[in-house]
Amino acid sequence: MAMRLLTRTLVTLDRNRRGLRLWDVVVLIMSDARYLVTQERIKIERIKIVGRVGPGLCLMRVIIVTQERIKIVGHGDPVLSLMLVIIVNQEMMKIVGRGDPVLSLMLVIIVNQEMMKIIEERNPDPCLSLLDYLRHKLRQTGSKAACAEGGCGACTVMLSEYDEKTEKVSHFAVLACILPVCCVHGLAVTTVEGIGSTKTRLHPVQKRLAEASGTQCGFCAPGMVMSMYALLRNNPEPSEDQIRRFLDGNVCRCTGYRTILDGFRTFAKPNVTGTKHHSSYDPTQESIFPPELKNKWNFYQGKSLVFKSDSSTWYRPTTLTELLDLKSRHPDAKIAAGNTEISVETHCKGLNYHVFIEVCNVPELRQVSRSPSGITFGSAVTISNVIEALQTVVSDMPEDKTRVFRGFLDVLKWFGNTQIRNVSSIGGNIVTASPLSDLVPMLMSAGATVHVARKGSVCMFFNRLTSTIVGSAIREMAIDPSFYVKYRTTCLDPDDVLLSLTIPTSGKNEFFHGYKQASRKESCVATCNAGMRVVFEDNSDVSLAKRSGNQGNLPAGRGTAIGSGAPVGMCEYRQSLTTSFFYKFYLSVQHALCHQNGIASDIPRHLRSALLDIDYTLPSPSHVYDDVTSCHPADDTGKMYGIQHATGETMFLDDMAPSEGSREREILHVDDMATSEDETLHEYESCEGELFMALVLSKRPHGRLVSVDATEALTLPGVVDFITHKDIPGAKTWGQPGPGEEVFASDVVNVQTIYRLQQHFRSTNTTVGTSIAVSCRGQTIGAIVAESAHAADHAASMVNIVYEDLQYFLTIKEAIEYESFHGAPQTLTNGDPDSAFKTCDHVLEGEARTAPQEHFYLETMGTLVIPGGGDGKMEVYTNTESSSSIQETICKVLGVTSSKVEVKVKNPGGTFCGKQTRILLTCLPAAVAAQKLGRPVRCVLDRHVDMTVTGTRCPTWAHYKVGFDSDGNIIAYSVNVYVNAGMSVDQSRAIRLTNMYKTGDVAHCLELSLFNARRCWEECMIDSQFERRRKEVDKFNSENRWRKRGLSMVPVRLAISSPEDSNQVGVIVQIYLDGSVVISPVGGIPGHDANVKMVQIVSEKLNVPTSFIRTDEARETGTRSFDAGMTTADQWGLAVLDACDILHRRLQPYISVDSSGTWEDLVLVAVNNRVDLTASGVCSTSDRKYFVCGASCSEVEVDCLSGECHVTRTDLVIDVGRNPNQAVDIGHIEGAFMLGYGLYVLEDYQVRPDGVLLTLGPGTYKIPSIGNIPSKMNVHLLNDINKEGTTNESEGVADLSVVLSLSVFFAITDAVKSARADAGSTGRFQLDCPATPETVRMACQDQFTKQVQNHDIK
Repeated sequence: MAMRLLTRTLVTLDRNRRGLRLWDVVVLIMSDARYLVTQERIKIERIKIVGRVGPGLCLMRVIIVTQERIKIVGHGDPVLSLMLVIIVNQEMMKIVGRGDPVLSLMLVIIVNQEMMKIIEERNPDPCLSLLDYLRHKLRQTGSKAACAEGGCGACTVMLSEYDEKTEKVSHFAVLACILPVCCVHGLAVTTVEGIGSTKTRLHPVQKRLAEASGTQCGFCAPGMVMSMYALLRNNPEPSEDQIRRFLDGNVCRCTGYRTILDGFRTFAKPNVTGTKHHSSYDPTQESIFPPELKNKWNFYQGKSLVFKSDSSTWYRPTTLTELLDLKSRHPDAKIAAGNTEISVETHCKGLNYHVFIEVCNVPELRQVSRSPSGITFGSAVTISNVIEALQTVVSDMPEDKTRVFRGFLDVLKWFGNTQIRNVSSIGGNIVTASPLSDLVPMLMSAGATVHVARKGSVCMFFNRLTSTIVGSAIREMAIDPSFYVKYRTTCLDPDDVLLSLTIPTSGKNEFFHGYKQASRKESCVATCNAGMRVVFEDNSDVSLAKRSGNQGNLPAGRGTAIGSGAPVGMCEYRQSLTTSFFYKFYLSVQHALCHQNGIASDIPRHLRSALLDIDYTLPSPSHVYDDVTSCHPADDTGKMYGIQHATGETMFLDDMAPSEGSREREILHVDDMATSEDETLHEYESCEGELFMALVLSKRPHGRLVSVDATEALTLPGVVDFITHKDIPGAKTWGQPGPGEEVFASDVVNVQTIYRLQQHFRSTNTTVGTSIAVSCRGQTIGAIVAESAHAADHAASMVNIVYEDLQYFLTIKEAIEYESFHGAPQTLTNGDPDSAFKTCDHVLEGEARTAPQEHFYLETMGTLVIPGGGDGKMEVYTNTESSSSIQETICKVLGVTSSKVEVKVKNPGGTFCGKQTRILLTCLPAAVAAQKLGRPVRCVLDRHVDMTVTGTRCPTWAHYKVGFDSDGNIIAYSVNVYVNAGMSVDQSRAIRLTNMYKTGDVAHCLELSLFNARRCWEECMIDSQFERRRKEVDKFNSENRWRKRGLSMVPVRLAISSPEDSNQVGVIVQIYLDGSVVISPVGGIPGHDANVKMVQIVSEKLNVPTSFIRTDEARETGTRSFDAGMTTADQWGLAVLDACDILHRRLQPYISVDSSGTWEDLVLVAVNNRVDLTASGVCSTSDRKYFVCGASCSEVEVDCLSGECHVTRTDLVIDVGRNPNQAVDIGHIEGAFMLGYGLYVLEDYQVRPDGVLLTLGPGTYKIPSIGNIPSKMNVHLLNDINKEGTTNESEGVADLSVVLSLSVFFAITDAVKSARADAGSTGRFQLDCPATPETVRMACQDQFTKQVQNHDIK
């Protein structure tokens, strides 16, 4: 639209006030209206327009900003675009303005209520999330970015909103990664930085989490803190169950959740934890709601908004008439309330929308009304408010009137998570038309209706909500099969607006139940859900309802086929669930009818277990270990790290500020002879801004690259370059232990790969040569470098690649068939097994498999590379576990010496052995680009990209053969194990007591010295009360047909050892003049537990307080290190012990002179005597060869009709040696146990037949949540243990605990065995990992599974 300058006038100011400036005003003309706009910000009290305003001019609202208040002057069009203004803090408002330069009003939010300056921005992007705004614009990096789809909770913040009608302030936790910043107009935002810090004061939530050792890597801690903080702001005395439920949207990969719950449950009333006294929590000391937002509620909440960017527009109407008019003018606009579904569509599905209409400020859509016939919800009412309203109605109305409402509550408590429920609207759930919706089946069965309107003839809006007269045509529609016409499509017209939903009450003879089954309870979409309703005629014969239920059968009926192409698959399982749900409903109605009519239920007792839900009780932990406090100094090291985590102050890689700006250098001026002496000045050398990288990945599992064309991508704004293999100055391949992968796809192909492919395609006459370019989906072809992350991502998607597809294979069975192996098989043989098998009384053969597992560290892989000046030096910041190997590989690729590349490791947000070498997928492209362009390059992977390119824990398949005598003694054992290592090797590589190792035995050529496996087994047997509980489990199973329990106990032995030439680390311990000590790791990243132990070792060996000691960020070294898993703590501990021994010998002469002096006095004396107080320590693998052992006993309860499982109790007995910080060991044991639980029970990695990964983020790939932890978990660490060759006689235990979780898997197998026996199936069966609800349900084999198994599914 053409614009021209009409005139320029001058605004006169009240000059009685100091500090006021003149303000230029420009009047612009646009076709049919003229607007007053400002060119710059000014602080004034009054404004006066000088000059005559011509007819037809529309003056826009002018916003006058002062330190004390905001004042409105002038009149204008109520729908003019607002400038987005964010006020951070309450006293001195920080104003961030963004808007159309012609149409500008203000939108205001307040963040953290602290004193900050006023700034302005323009052109708000409706697609910009609150998280990105906080992190990248305001530099509030405490809230973490982990998934961008609302599935992990790391980005949790608290919103506060004032309701003018009720005059109350509500606080609620939200997920900032999916909430547009445009949604928070007039709201107060609180982040983890705003509630407490080490520089001011700690909030009790932060302090108690740290005191309970509730953090490890610390990446999830800010989100956990904010979820708990939001709960306390609403309820200062929550119950323990409320605490657990409010954390259902937060996941943690490290801790196993128990320590987090221990810290937060101290706020519960009554406090039954038995923990020590904590500092009191006084809710009256919390920050008040900003008066600015409260006093001017109508201005912030009652005015319409319009925000425009180059690609999209955001409308926020405040009346129903305005909403209908907007939808009429923009029929393709997306209606936004909580944005929970839109964020998934844009981020996960790549959809783009140009017009958004936010409906949260339309009063009619947020009302709730009750009537004798039902309850009506406005379409913008949140799920949390729906639950609250239904709970109120259930408590107020008779039971028979609320059966439908109770059924909804049973399902809604598992709807998404707390943060999702707080913003997700009931109307959005309906119109999304998801086939996996929790609500749609229940609404259909309940007979719910909706009211829909569009702009049209005048009529009265239904009086349940309001009697407002609007220009619209309102229709009432039933939610039935005709409402949903096809996949994700309703019968609504494009310009229709959903106004409200009405759920009817139930009648006396009406029964209703809702069912939902998912892979886990919390924050998980349904695998199958159902709403079931039955209405009996008055005076019905109750005996008819009982007639066919006694034997566990159902009345004959027509089944529902689920097509093989149905979303999420699992067709047989989902079809069996439909009949299982109906059977549950049938029995529940039969039972309810009998109760209603005063008749004793004659449902057999063993069938009544189908009526009960599994009880997810709050965990009650118990820990037993030797008291070693007398042998070690008092320590609060773990709390020190925990406090940094809980306050959000720990700096992770992507928290680093952009490297743009200036670089200071010192220059000595000697040319000016007029000066009496040389003058040292500081100049600032200009440094170009940071660039962002996005990888261009292969979309084929195997093929040749016909062409790669980045021409179109390079023309996009902000795009700088496209980096390929042609830009690599050095080696084009990398890998561990040898080069097996390309940095960028090229003509270079590993010779072994060519040979394997030639063997594979020989029979098909397919030519295989060096032109083969990609060998897996997700292989890096190139990389786009741009001025922003968004520009890089968009440009990467625009690179045009033409493939020539080649045949491929994905599974282990296919690889075995075509003999596709990485090198020769590795064999371990002892004796002559073939001859031994002939002497065995019994021989058993079978198969076993484990599925792949995503490491799912919460912080994705990332690298920041900063090139140096003329000296060619380069700084590489990354979050690897092995900085030395990263440095070595980067130098080879760049063709430079190691002295030119300095690798620094920031605190990694979880690793789990996943960032040892795969981090090079970001390091190498970023380093190549930074060297070529001479500018800093940041490459941080999106969660979906991370899961696509990095690989997993390798899946395995094994065929075993075991021979034993009649007494159960194993005589011979043979197993062939196949590991799916993918396209490159990289780092891939029931037992009875009578067969257990003992001290003195030899295993794999290593003598079992001080081996305590038998002791662990025996103590676990006693602690778990195994014999008694075995009888109790058997008795329970004999009395219950549809609920089974399983009990299993397993021992585990693992070796601590690794190749001596590739596992060496070092540390530098430096004592400063004031006595403070810095530990600088070199060669890798120690991790949380190793950091704590290193500080304790220095404290103990040098007799220095832990408050004097800190660990520095890790750097590279000349040795090779692939530290990870349970080897980490020992190797770092031994290295720092070596350095401390050196320092102690140097200090010993001065200690003996004056043993009564302080540590500071000792250091000062040593310095005065020129003692070197810096020492290096080294640890190699030759120092660490031993076995670790433990035993685990777990009991589970299984719902045989759904496959749902819950661990009711776990007992662990582990030999950890003697460790001064048992809390660290227990935390790692519990966290590793839950990691193993995910591997063996929960985490389902899914790939399409064409190689496309389906589980790309937390929305589809589920790791254990807080509800998966055992209801009772007892950890017993052996005491009176002495270990040689370990750190302070302590042992690494993390990997051991992962394997100990197999006790859960075998307990599930035990429960399934009982269920199968009840169905008459007593033979052997195979239960594969992971034992998901689908696997368990279909393994139970009853009359319902037989209806769908072994039949073609249409």
